[in-house]
Amino acid sequence: MAKLTLTFKGKPIRAYQFEAGDCVSIGRNDENDIRIDSLAVAPIHAEILFGDQGSIITQKENDFPLQVNNTQTARHELQHGDQISIGKHVLYFMDETTLLETPSARDSLETDLRLLDDELKQSSQTVDGQLQILNGRNIGRVLLLKRGLTRLGKPETGVAVIAKRKDGFYIAALDGGAQIKLNGKTVHDKSIKLNQGDRVEIDRTEMLFFVNQLSPQLEES
Repeated sequence: MAKLTLTFKGKPIRAYQFEAGDCVSIGRNDENDIRIDSLAVAPIHAEILFGDQGSIITQKENDFPLQVNNTQTARHELQHGDQISIGKHVLYFMDETTLLETPSARDSLETDLRLLDDELKQSSQTVDGQLQILNGRNIGRVLLLKRGLTRLGKPETGVAVIAKRKDGFYIAALDGGAQIKLNGKTVHDKSIKLNQGDRVEIDRTEMLFFVNQLSPQLEES
């Protein structure tokens, strides 16, 4: 069994597990098995074929470089502990059937990967929602959604409420629903669950929703 841990600026985002015979695509488009929402990443950036005798990663677009262990490559047979750079993101490759030859190097690497996994598990247990403002004079500002209910907007231009529940965050319009949109569609009084990367608009102020204090990856956009 092989494992990939996706990170951004040293922060783990998600872990993936694969079996021999899996063919996995990595890129910006929605249909990819591992999707990275960044303009520094190609629509289909790379592909990994997992096999019993080894796993091969292949670059898919020449204009978007692929690096493994800080070395640019078009094709590489992955080894346990390899670091795959996709744009500004890094994927850590773990293969339970392979060990590094040097025990000290293996132990150090295993410690680093365990720390990444521990941080990923911890972040998934303490979910905090956030909204990052995408336009206007407050662009870049992050709003924390720590309370049970968070009100946003003004009565004359539309008021939305975001509720924090056990299974996630939900948005609904309290007033002026026509001015409140989720991913370009009008929000009414019906409560709608927010998903990672959703775009919320209140009186033409656009915001990006994300959880666990992970970077929304906007600097390449």
